[in-house]
Amino acid sequence: LLKHRTGRLKTAAPQTLNRDRLAIHALFEVAVSIKEPARLISINPANKKDYPPLKTVNAERVRYLGQHDEYENFSKGERQRFMDALKTMPLNIQTLVGLAMNSGCRRGELFSLEWSSVSMKEHTLTLDATTTKTSKKRTIPLNSKALSILEKWRNQKGKNVTHISGLVFPSQITGKRMVDIKKSWATLVKRAEVTDFRFHDLRHDFASRLVLAGVPLIEVRDLLGHSSIEMTQRYAHVNPEKLRSAVEVL
Repeated sequence: LLKHRTGRLKTAAPQTLNRDRLAIHALFEVAVSIKEPARLISINPANKKDYPPLKTVNAERVRYLGQHDEYENFSKGERQRFMDALKTMPLNIQTLVGLAMNSGCRRGELFSLEWSSVSMKEHTLTLDATTTKTSKKRTIPLNSKALSILEKWRNQKGKNVTHISGLVFPSQITGKRMVDIKKSWATLVKRAEVTDFRFHDLRHDFASRLVLAGVPLIEVRDLLGHSSIEMTQRYAHVNPEKLRSAVEVL
């Protein structure tokens, strides 16, 4: 079990594997509960001692570009350094990261995105239920930046992209679905001199910019595909001006 989980850590988050662990534990509990002589095992191999839960990051973490600016001594802020560094990366990485920043899509959702799910005419991309974390279909409106990014990428591939691959971001090596971009991401944040910033934080950055622009949390929830408003509530503190103006009436 531990060897299998270690292998899956390359493509799945610790939170996902912990949920899988609970399901596996429950399955073995049923096997252990079977009475003799039909019972095949007497100890649950998925117990906490032999198969402990993985440590996970704080689910309430919110990290966005510019968050550390006032504590750093750079001539340029985090966002400008990040965007400057992004321009030095290969076009597929520029496109993937740029789309993530302007759509709020998860890494796995972008890895599975196909051209047939992108409508340049309607300015939308549709995420199939099989690729989303909530297992629900989600249609995301594309802003002008996202459209420009995708148009440049499509033109580089050729107008008829289907003969290359149905995937928008196929692996540059295998042509199949990407597994990760750890090396490219490490290079990007190193060039940008941005610390403690993961690919998933692009999703936090997307949400934080919306909140700062005054977009209601319920609309941010819909764009992110959260299953509840409570999950989106973590971004409420990003814009303290609303609360500050509220207490000024006293």
